Amino acid sequence: MKLYEIKWEPTFDGIVGDIFFENGLGASVVCRSASYGGEKGLFEVALLRGTRENSDLINLTDEDNLKICPEFRRDEVDGWLPLKKVEDLLNRIERLDTKHPSV
Repeated sequence: MKLYEIKWEPTFDGIVGDIFFENGLGASVVCRSASYGGEKGLFEVALLRGTRENSDLINLTDEDNLKICPEFRRDEVDGWLPLKKVEDLLNRIERLDTKHPSV
């Protein structure tokens, strides 16, 4: 997954984008004044389940998935991320196993 695959849109004071993967999960990526790190040009990533048209914020409960993305143990959002870490996190979200009853 590369950052250019994200559907980016301008907001009144930054940018926001989302991407969804074949495993049924996705992410919202935001950099604006109200996002975690946005005032410093850093990004926040929110973990989503669903589709672009209908999605919900989630956190992870499955221990195997938490080994891949421990950032989402207690919170649906990870912030203060430079773009390289955003790309790394999105690649890990894409690898999560959603076959478990609890993601």
